Amino acid sequence: GEFAINGAIPAMRNTVSLEECLEESYLHSLTSRADEQIIPAHDDLPKILDRVYACHEVVKIDYWIAGCPPSSDQIWEQIFELMSMQNEKKNHD
Repeated sequence: GEFAINGAIPAMRNTVSLEECLEESYLHSLTSRADEQIIPAHDDLPKILDRVYACHEVVKIDYWIAGCPPSSDQIWEQIFELMSMQNEKKNHD
């Protein structure tokens, strides 16, 4: 779907630096406490990447299905196409 293809709403974070994002989230948000001016950093916490990556930037994607979520017709068309390709390949072997 669209989120995996383009990053969608989470990718909006790419318009600001990681430092700005963490400062806003932990130091300047409405829920931040004045006495707790700390950005969490511990070896047990996963490292936050420099930006949000779309799936195809991390792993090879063989097929795309657009939509959020993709319609059942689109999913069926892709499955049907894949099955047809497999059948053709079997017939040629």
